Amino acid sequence: MNKRRNKGSGSGLIAYMFLLPWLIGFFTFVLGPMISSLYLSFTHYNLLSPPQWAGFQNYIDMFHDSDYWDSVRVTLTYVFIGVPVQMVAALLVAVLLNKGLRGLGIYRTVYYIPSLLGGSVAIALLWKNLFGMDGAINDVLAVFGIQGRGWVAHPDYALYTLILLAAWQFGASMVIFMAGLKQIPAEIY
Repeated sequence: MNKRRNKGSGSGLIAYMFLLPWLIGFFTFVLGPMISSLYLSFTHYNLLSPPQWAGFQNYIDMFHDSDYWDSVRVTLTYVFIGVPVQMVAALLVAVLLNKGLRGLGIYRTVYYIPSLLGGSVAIALLWKNLFGMDGAINDVLAVFGIQGRGWVAHPDYALYTLILLAAWQFGASMVIFMAGLKQIPAEIY
């Protein structure tokens, strides 16, 4: 029995050795900065002088600042419109691709690529050329006699343009939905 116990305690040490790189990364890049940020949120700090304790004054000032409430409104709008639009688009494409089309791998790849490229410079330039003042969207609107606008530059339209940009990157969600749809037995359909 002692041999079994020693063997078990050694395997625990081996497990912690395998976890050590993750633990070092977690404490260095996640937990440490979180604790540091929490401490600094209670101080007046400008990177050039040492932090001066302020207590809850920063939070009191934040809740009385109209810019804070504007940012909360924008964030909630982005979440409550952008996430459902992205999920609905992902589910619709997943259902369509689940029909057993020929060349399914190619379609999956085509729909997944925007998720990979979404933050690249090339995509940023593409969206600028689509939604800029002299972009393709305004050119199409001009055909119908509608005056174009700067979709990203104008405060009234920028948020919804960014929501559209985020919804366009539904590839990862689509793959998850497709995996779930593949698990549904054919009898249920």
